[in-house]
Amino acid sequence: MREPFRAPMPTGHETTPTARGRPMSDDTRSTPRQLEELARLRPELADTAMLLRDMYLTLEQRRPRYDTTFVDAYPPGHFHSPLPSRDEVAAVAHRAFDVPEGANPLGGVDLREREQLKLYAALVPFYAAMPFKDQPTEGLRYHFANDFFAHTDAFVLYAMMRHFRPRRIVEAGSGFSSCVMLDTDERFLDGATRFTFVEPYPERLLTHIRPEDRTRCTIVTDFAQNVALETYTSLEAGDVLFIDSSHVAKIGSDVLHFVFDVFPALQPGVIIHIHDIFYPFEYPCSWYAQGRAWNEAYLLRAFLQYNSAFEVLFFNSYMTTRHGDMFEKHTPLCMRNTGGSLWLRRMA
Repeated sequence: MREPFRAPMPTGHETTPTARGRPMSDDTRSTPRQLEELARLRPELADTAMLLRDMYLTLEQRRPRYDTTFVDAYPPGHFHSPLPSRDEVAAVAHRAFDVPEGANPLGGVDLREREQLKLYAALVPFYAAMPFKDQPTEGLRYHFANDFFAHTDAFVLYAMMRHFRPRRIVEAGSGFSSCVMLDTDERFLDGATRFTFVEPYPERLLTHIRPEDRTRCTIVTDFAQNVALETYTSLEAGDVLFIDSSHVAKIGSDVLHFVFDVFPALQPGVIIHIHDIFYPFEYPCSWYAQGRAWNEAYLLRAFLQYNSAFEVLFFNSYMTTRHGDMFEKHTPLCMRNTGGSLWLRRMA
């Protein structure tokens, strides 16, 4: 019989709660005490010290706190931790971030390069009419100058919508990509597309959409894994499931829900987009330096190995890496930010 999971008993400062019911560290508690001591020893500074103490406590109470049980048990770099240490990243950087060469660079994953080139040729004619500019433009929701969804990703999404003309798009993780969709639908598809935006934190989305958009979109303010499966499985051939999720495969995560539960239940012909996937299914070195250690790309690579039920439709990072000169010639804006969109299609 498998032994049940038991969380370690809290010790030391972990037993001291904050206003949010999570641990307050020794450093967090010592600063208010120091300010109180300053007020006692220097009466002329008492008002300022107590004001600073109150401000500090207020900020600490508002600051999100996270359970550190698993990090404390197995810190980054430990062989039981899914998080690497900086030393581990440095040790494998010489091979992890190299771009593989050869006709079959990723064993078991059919990248369908010839078919991608044909699709790119079909998308290029839409480039000239693409309306987006770097900065916000009157009449448009989207602009390129953002940190979330830029040039190549935006062009390919816009062109894919014009090429495939989906009747429905369900998007998990909304924002600037939603703006591309709404602008494209409004200007080129007669407003015929119906959208479902699944976004637990909809502030960015709500900042950009217009009141009239509500007639063609439904906003679900919940996590993607909590939404009824039928929301996704009701998509039909030519429709789009657009995913820009947490990027993390862990117990109960949206990534696992999509790969394990949603993808197998999709109807043939449904188009899938996953964001922040880079060739060769590795994350940029700079992201590790920033502390991002996502793992969605590794799961997707394994999912696609020897998998004939799903085909690679277009892989932005792969195509701009292999055919940069072609993009520079036909769609030059794409080379300003080559993006990280992976497009798949359910086959059978």
